[in-house]
Amino acid sequence: MKKQRQIKQDELAKIRKHFHKKQNHICPVLKIKFPESEMVVDHNHSNNARNLGHPEEAGLLRGVINRFANALEGKVTNAYIRTGLHKEKDITLPDFLRNLADFIEEPPMTHLNYLHPNEKPKDKKLMKSSINKLVKAFKEKYPNKKIPPVLIYKQKKTKRGVIKDKDKRMTTGLERLFSEFGIEPDFKKG
Repeated sequence: MKKQRQIKQDELAKIRKHFHKKQNHICPVLKIKFPESEMVVDHNHSNNARNLGHPEEAGLLRGVINRFANALEGKVTNAYIRTGLHKEKDITLPDFLRNLADFIEEPPMTHLNYLHPNEKPKDKKLMKSSINKLVKAFKEKYPNKKIPPVLIYKQKKTKRGVIKDKDKRMTTGLERLFSEFGIEPDFKKG
């Protein structure tokens, strides 16, 4: 095994500058050009090297990469270890990442067009101005009739005691009224 040399803190800046230039200012992980100020010298953390079965790589410098790529690499490696996947003999972290990339690019079930129950589309919330237009149109057409309950805003109390109008969602009754009065409903964004 090649002899390791412990570098000093003040050498890191020179190493970063040298390898950043040698890499043509490109982060080897992201394959994008970055200024030197956005690059860091990445190293293999001792605990990770031991947990991944490579104790001889503990503390070794690996390269000069973008600081955000460095942060994400650390989170991914830590999560891989924390979940216990590092104990599986048949799947290394690099293999897991390659397989994950393949899975993301070619998911085996998308052709089925099934949606997960948690991804049910949220009901759109009507703008209060749309309801107000309906109320106005209703009063003009039926001046002696009582406003239907579907057009009345119910109020709810917040944790701070403030009373707010409860959001209205489109119902069949509201759809019928919007259609009857020829009003295009507006919905809240988001």
